[in-house]
Amino acid sequence: MRSIYVVFGLLMISSMIMQCTDGVSSSRDKESALTIDTSAVIAQGNELATRAQSTLLANVSKAMQEGGPVHTIQFCNTAAMSILDSVAGDSNISLGRISDRYRNPLDAPTTANDKTAIEALKNTTPTSSTSIVLGEKDGSVTYYKPIFIGMPTCLKCHGDPESDLSNDTRDILTSLYPQDRATGYKMGEFRGAWKINFLKPE
Repeated sequence: MRSIYVVFGLLMISSMIMQCTDGVSSSRDKESALTIDTSAVIAQGNELATRAQSTLLANVSKAMQEGGPVHTIQFCNTAAMSILDSVAGDSNISLGRISDRYRNPLDAPTTANDKTAIEALKNTTPTSSTSIVLGEKDGSVTYYKPIFIGMPTCLKCHGDPESDLSNDTRDILTSLYPQDRATGYKMGEFRGAWKINFLKPE
């Protein structure tokens, strides 16, 4: 959390500087200052997102080896959230995923910033991806990083329902996720985004 405290200190200093110059600052000036001062958030966000991705993929790969797609879907349904909570490891950090083609309705974009981030990232590719940092009204900061379909194994649960998913896989998805929108993907396609919220230190 040390880097997060640094970034909020920088944000406060930037705000003071803007107030002491002309007394009036344009929204563009404020936005530029905030963008410059998000480097620590981006660094920690990248670290957490990378760790979350590798931890989740390792557990999903293990589940796939143990029982195939049906077992893996059941595993994700019960264990994915606790795995991500353990990666966050701090009460001031909230870590999760969002997608406009969600599997779990809890992953649907709900805030204005969520929707802005998804729209900004959905046309990126694995070679042109970037991260986004947006400030929240409560003073917290949210980091977003795109997620792509990166391995052929992913298509066993997220690919074309007719050619990639088995009958058993379709049945378990219908049972556990009746609102599922997360199929029909191809390799390299945008899947959603990591969402990491850093609460403002008291």
